[in-house]
Amino acid sequence: MKSIHSLLAIALLSACAMTASAQHGESVAPEPASPALLEHFYREIQKWDTGLPTTPGASASMSQAMRESEFMTTRNQLRQIGVKAWPLSPRVADLLLRTERNQYNLAWILTDMTPESPATPETVAALTSKYQTANAADRLVALAQLGKTRHLAAVPLLRSAATADEPVVRLVAYIALAYAGNADPEAAAAALGAGLTDREKHARTGAVNSLRLLGVKAQSAAPALGEYLKTRDNVFQATAALKVMPLSYLRPRKPELESILAESRLTEFQKRDTVEILMRLESEK
Repeated sequence: MKSIHSLLAIALLSACAMTASAQHGESVAPEPASPALLEHFYREIQKWDTGLPTTPGASASMSQAMRESEFMTTRNQLRQIGVKAWPLSPRVADLLLRTERNQYNLAWILTDMTPESPATPETVAALTSKYQTANAADRLVALAQLGKTRHLAAVPLLRSAATADEPVVRLVAYIALAYAGNADPEAAAAALGAGLTDREKHARTGAVNSLRLLGVKAQSAAPALGEYLKTRDNVFQATAALKVMPLSYLRPRKPELESILAESRLTEFQKRDTVEILMRLESEK
């Protein structure tokens, strides 16, 4: 694991790069968080992902529960500092490549700490080159950066990456389309709709959550969302994406939505957006 001194060097280099960008009038990330704080966050992420012991002598189930609780605290803290955690991105991407169970959470952590990139064709071209030539971890970072350009020119590459052989590449591409996809919602909706049948659950979850974030702009994917809902793969995410769709689409699916309320294996939390959709349908009567 890189030392705190390595993180300090990365943070200083990032600060210098941001200063140079600012001099050229480009949008830049804020000054990175302190290396000590970043090192703490990375240790906590790594401990959660690898299942390192939390308390000596604790049972396996208790240790797991404590790790999850500690991780939620870390996750909320990372959301608060956002792109100030950017120097950690190469290490998070490397961990994302090696994880066996937490790809979805780590992919969103990587995305959350990725700053907005200048929305220019030149930036997209440079990041495309990085994606095509860099090592595996830096390719994931480049995909996250391409999403944060929010530029039309990034969409074709992200759509291509969404069909890559590597599940983790597809996952990060799906998430990146939640951002760049606003520039071409039809193209993004097509890629994300196809992603709902991805063979990997983490990737499917990334696709459906990105459709939720695109909202009504992605309404052309509504039929694919309806089919995905039938699989019960992730009822909460599917209905969260569906609830922003036009009532004209939701109306014919009322029986399917009502059937969800009768399923005892689903929690009230999982049914929450189903209830909201049905209430919208009731309000139009």
